[in-house]
Order: sequence, then structure tokens, then C-alpha cells
Amino acid sequence: MGGLARRGAEAIRDYVEAGGWLLAFDEAVDWVADELPVPVRNRVRDVASQDFFVPGSLIKVDLDPSNPLAFGMPDTAVAMFARSQVLEVRGLLRADPAANVFGNYAVEDYLVSGWTLGGDEYLAGQAAALESSLGEGKVILLGFTPHFRGQPRNTYKLLFNPLLQSTVGRRPASDQDFPRPPTR
Repeated sequence: MGGLARRGAEAIRDYVEAGGWLLAFDEAVDWVADELPVPVRNRVRDVASQDFFVPGSLIKVDLDPSNPLAFGMPDTAVAMFARSQVLEVRGLLRADPAANVFGNYAVEDYLVSGWTLGGDEYLAGQAAALESSLGEGKVILLGFTPHFRGQPRNTYKLLFNPLLQSTVGRRPASDQDFPRPPTR
């Protein structure tokens, strides 16, 4: 379990259940799925590399910009997928509010640059970004690293929007309710 041990995992669970927000991406998805009671798993975790392998490719992600967690994003973005994760909601319909998918890897023409092995079977059309309720709090999961080596600037908002939303104290009803930075 790494440096957190059981006591650390319990403290994080207690924090989220009490209303805190947890943002995890890429390899941390496996830890969250193992340690917290969220209905999510990494779909490719135990898939052999001869069946699914993406060592570092640019992949299209279809987003729902009406979701505050994807606020300001275009309908389609490009993410760096470097041995990253493919999310799957366990035992629930994708429309279930307990796990709200707000980003999917594109169904067709998902490869922008690079190569994939098994991408059509394991990646295409699958969840890339989702939020799940846990008690009074939220768990936000991104299957990829939104700030990979500081390069994919078009996915930074997927890192910063959850951080901002966690401080607002409520989910905005619309884009007009989304807090704006002060102007000078």
C-alpha cells in the first residue's frame, strides 16, 4: 500500500466521507479503487501488455463541458496516455449519480499521435474522467495525467476545476454560477 498504510487510507476515507474532495489520476486510480468504497475500477489493470499497451500516445477525450469539472473545456481534448488507466463503473449504470462520467476516450479516431495495441478493444469509448460520491464528499478520477510533463495545456482545467470546485462548497447550477477569478 505504499507510505499511507491502513491508517492513512482510513484517514483519507474519513476525510472524504465528511465532505472532503479527493482528486486522483493515472496510477493513483488503482489505489483509490482498492482502498475506498467507490464503484470504480481500472479496466486495464490486469490486462497483459501483449493485449493492451499504449506507451505514450496522444488520445482524444470527449468531454461534457456542461459539467463544472470540465468547465471551459472544448467538447474534445487531447490527453497524453502513457501506460495510463481506463476507468469503468462497477455494478452500476453509467448514468447512476453515484458515478458520473464526464469524459470518455473517443469511440472512433481516438489516436491523435503515437500507437496503441488493443486500443479498439480496451480504450475506445471507455471512461477517462468521472466523479463519484462518497459520503458527503467527492472522489474525482482521471485515467490520465492532466499535466503530463507540463505539456498538454488543454487538459490543465481538468486538474484545476476540481480543486476550485472543492473550495466552493456547492456544485454550481450552471456556468453562470461558476466562480470567476477577480479582474484587475
